[in-house]
Amino acid sequence: IGCYGTFGCYSVNRPWTSSNRPINNFPEAPEIIQPAFCLYTRHNRSRLQNLVTGDVPSIQRSGLDSSRRILFIVHGYLEHGNKKWIKRMVEEALIYDNVNVVVVDWVSGSGPPYTQAVANIRLIGVMLAHLVLFLHGQFQVPTENCHIAGHSLAGAHLAGYTGQYMRDRGHMLGRITGMDPADPYFENTEPLIRLDPTDALFVDVIHTDAGPILSGGLGMMQPVGHIDFYPNGGVRQPGCGTSVLDSIEKERGSVLYGLSRFIGCNHLRSVEFFTESFNSACPFLAVQCPSFADFLAGACHCGSNACHRMGYSADHQSQQQQRAVESEPIQMYLLTRDDQPFCLYHYRVTIIISDTFESVQHGGDRGWLSIQLHGHNRSSPPTRLTPENVRFEPRMAYSYVLGSTWLGEITSVTLVWTYSSSVFNPLTWRILTVPALHVNRIIVHNLESNSR
Repeated sequence: IGCYGTFGCYSVNRPWTSSNRPINNFPEAPEIIQPAFCLYTRHNRSRLQNLVTGDVPSIQRSGLDSSRRILFIVHGYLEHGNKKWIKRMVEEALIYDNVNVVVVDWVSGSGPPYTQAVANIRLIGVMLAHLVLFLHGQFQVPTENCHIAGHSLAGAHLAGYTGQYMRDRGHMLGRITGMDPADPYFENTEPLIRLDPTDALFVDVIHTDAGPILSGGLGMMQPVGHIDFYPNGGVRQPGCGTSVLDSIEKERGSVLYGLSRFIGCNHLRSVEFFTESFNSACPFLAVQCPSFADFLAGACHCGSNACHRMGYSADHQSQQQQRAVESEPIQMYLLTRDDQPFCLYHYRVTIIISDTFESVQHGGDRGWLSIQLHGHNRSSPPTRLTPENVRFEPRMAYSYVLGSTWLGEITSVTLVWTYSSSVFNPLTWRILTVPALHVNRIIVHNLESNSR
């Protein structure tokens, strides 16, 4: 056991060491880790104001408004508090609302080896809890007004340690947002070790890089919040892994930062989605569904409480939605673009094959479908609905979900069906008849406006 004065003692025995965590270290000393808590407000967007736990004058001299919410932003492994994504998130938060934004900079503890950084966040989480409880005790800051948004290793799981420490002392954080919580050393571990729904009154999680670690995935697939969002399925994001040169260009020509963006593109998308959500007119609406495949197949819809906004406004819920969130964990899915602005509107397209005598007599045919929606505002790009050729049968309905910018009221649809046959499968041959698809009608339902 390693002890660190007022910050308590830490064990490396089970469950901290297990088959999922074979190497475990003690945290480094507080004077080595030395996290900084940097305050930004609308009146002070650029000059650093350092909040010091226990130092009343440092808080009084700062621009902290104890009557307003506090958003704590926490970076991840191998990062620091001056990252571009942090600066942009601070700016977007202050544009959206007159809040206190505190950047938790733990650069001295975030370096390699990874196992040491994993150990350090246990102590840093408690140090952050001490600051929150100090602000609560000395400046009457309600703990439920405190929201930690953290990325990857530290941001997500560190926030969980802050919430655990406060909960054990009779206080609750208002909210934790986990932006692609790290997988290594945390996936399939006990709730004590990772972020979980008991760590705050509301825990929302955005998963964007949940592929297998051997294929480069850095994030968790396991749901760990009240609501877990899986944009584009949560594994691979559109636009990632396509061009190193494009990544370098987005980092203003920096080869080093461009390569870093390229490698961590999926992992960083959670941050980009959350940042965009502050001031986006598009709501980042997500749909509760058993799986991403079911979502794409149009099997799920909003109903009374089955849709939520991903991002900063995820806690804007009706009482009915809140009760549903508290009863059991919820997994939600949505689509995004491959570049900024990422948010899309969702259209569920249902194609009903005719049940007329001619259609039934003709029978089913195989092929691909693509569609283009035309609205008052604009038309969507042609979109393939079927990733593989599908057999369409009379009397059947086939549903798909596609994403687009806002089209306005839908006025017409262009549907293209491409017949497909196989020389190895005689059942697909059309010798005496012409291939045809007898469509009865097409229903287009916009999920955001709940309109047809």
